[in-house]
Order: sequence, then structure tokens, then C-alpha cells
Amino acid sequence: MSFIIIEGNITDEATLREFPSKRTGELVPISNATVAVNDRRYNAETEQWVDTGKTFYEVTVTGTEAIHFAATAAKGARVIVAGNVYVEEYRDNEGNQRSRRRISADHHGLSSKFAAATTRQPANTSN
Repeated sequence: MSFIIIEGNITDEATLREFPSKRTGELVPISNATVAVNDRRYNAETEQWVDTGKTFYEVTVTGTEAIHFAATAAKGARVIVAGNVYVEEYRDNEGNQRSRRRISADHHGLSSKFAAATTRQPANTSN
């Protein structure tokens, strides 16, 4: 697998589910969301940035971080994600062979590139 860092927009609300751990059997939170990355190139002749397409990544976050990710990864939110990327092969409902890019996220957060990034932080109860 290769490590990748992307910045893009969440295409729909993140999901949050719990699955049993393969090692312990305990329930582990898992959050999934699709991130769309707009591919752009600079055209030196026109001195303009040109959109050249979109790349979609299925992002998975596990553990306690998944709960935080699901709470902040709202549709349209601009995020930065870093983690291992791989291609997953699967068959769709009609039996056609498909593939998708998946990232097992180690790091994630809101981006403030185009707008202020705001989040709700729980009150500190450790005092």
C-alpha cells in the first residue's frame, strides 16, 4: 500500500457503524465517507487553472476517531485526509467488475483553504 494525502469535499454525510473486532470481538466504531478531489492543472498559455476531472476516494476511519470524523464530516465539508490508499475490486448489483480507491485514514481534519473551518469541541471535563 502507498501513503497518500488528499484534500477534497465530502460528497454525502459520513456513516457511522459498529463492527466486531477480529482480534477481541468487541464492537469497534467505523466511519465511512466519500471525498471528491478536483483535479486542476495550470495552463501556461492562457494563464488559467483548468479543471481536468474529479477523483473519488472512499475514506474509512476506525476506533474513537471514527466518532469524531462522523460528527465533523458533513456533506460539502472540505477535509484533508492522510492514510494508506489501495484499489478495491468488487462486483456491482448487475455482476459487473468494478474498482474504487479506498483510504484507510490515519489522520483527518477540516480544511480552511476556502472558508473558516469550525467544529464543536466537547467541554473539558477532566478538571
